[in-house]
Amino acid sequence: MAVTNSSARSTGLVADVWSPLPVRSGIADAVLCVFAPRNASEFARVLVPEGRLLVVTPRENHLQELRASGAMIGIQPDKLGALDDALAAEFGLGHREALEYTIDLDVDDQLLAAAMGPSGHHERTVVPVDSQVVTVAVDLSVYTVR
Repeated sequence: MAVTNSSARSTGLVADVWSPLPVRSGIADAVLCVFAPRNASEFARVLVPEGRLLVVTPRENHLQELRASGAMIGIQPDKLGALDDALAAEFGLGHREALEYTIDLDVDDQLLAAAMGPSGHHERTVVPVDSQVVTVAVDLSVYTVR
């Protein structure tokens, strides 16, 4: 989770989203949440009235090559519907965009990619042996405070 404010000297903050954020109320222009849990009430509290919550979530085919090899767990079905429902009390969806491209990952980068997010909390026995092209596929959802 990152918080930004154009009039402040600080441009970012990384914090435990399950605790009260160490940010004054109504000060952040934007909150960016990438592949992380979301605390809607805290995000709404720190945002200015016209602020934006930007959430990046994996699409079904995100890192599909690593998932196919067994190096990663699957992605929750209807992830976007669950996201919208979880934020609905505090936020309305303003815009959503799908982003997709491929990258070439060596073995070390494949291991790092497989360890991020929920897959990092599950034991996986598959170890990649070669570099490979991997799909990056995410949704960027932009929400406004209700």
